[in-house]
Amino acid sequence: MTLIRWTPALLLGAGLLVAGCSKPPPDPARLQADEKILVRSTVADPARAEGLILLFGVRDRRVEETRGLFDEFRREMRLANADYDARREVVVEIIDEFNRERADKQLRFIHLIAEMKAVTTAEEWEVIADFQLEYLDPRDMLYRRGAADDMPPIMLSLFLLGGGLMGGSMLVPAEVEALEGRIVSAVADPERAAAAARIVADLAREIEDYNRLFVTSGESFETIYRDHESGSRKLLRALEEINLEWYASQSRNMVMRDRLRETVTAEEWVAVFPAISSGRAKSN
Repeated sequence: MTLIRWTPALLLGAGLLVAGCSKPPPDPARLQADEKILVRSTVADPARAEGLILLFGVRDRRVEETRGLFDEFRREMRLANADYDARREVVVEIIDEFNRERADKQLRFIHLIAEMKAVTTAEEWEVIADFQLEYLDPRDMLYRRGAADDMPPIMLSLFLLGGGLMGGSMLVPAEVEALEGRIVSAVADPERAAAAARIVADLAREIEDYNRLFVTSGESFETIYRDHESGSRKLLRALEEINLEWYASQSRNMVMRDRLRETVTAEEWVAVFPAISSGRAKSN
């Protein structure tokens, strides 16, 4: 189950930059060129250098595929959350399918990291990893998603793909914040409005707690990524831990969604959540 637009054309997706940000978006083509220049000047053997650059191309294609998976998950979750009649099983199915697909992509990415390390020496990899995790870390481009300054580098975050900071959750901070604002005007009865507000506050705390774990896990992933000797098993163990936390958090979110549904009417639910015509999420 896991990290979005970075490096060459995609790892650093300049499109995520919020209009009005003080820093101009980096030029993806320039970053791609810089990365290649760095590799050719760092890796002593030209054949190994070109092999690593080819692996970067594979990486970028996989990033784009993973971004598509991510976007589809967010779309389906928005549909399910907006549908008052969506059964718990429908939400579980969406989360489980996403979980299976991202687990496969994580495994492929871990193997790719191992291939990259295999064609470099420890000294060469240290220089390249530093460039990728520091220079190519586009934190400025995450403000639109409500990400914090201590967000793990995008290159790792895409494949961690679990935190609400990245959007890989049943609900993300911006959505919960919007719910808090709508509850007051949508629920007429003060007692039920207060109960609904408490549930949304619980949701916000749950998401915040998981995101704290997500950010902390990013630190250990950075360490493993930089370490030339750290192999696939170490990454897999680290992923297993954060993925179990992710799934447990989604389960708690579902329980709170059920509680919220019991507190408001179907008409109020439409006002609390954006009106979206549902497809797959609609109950039979």
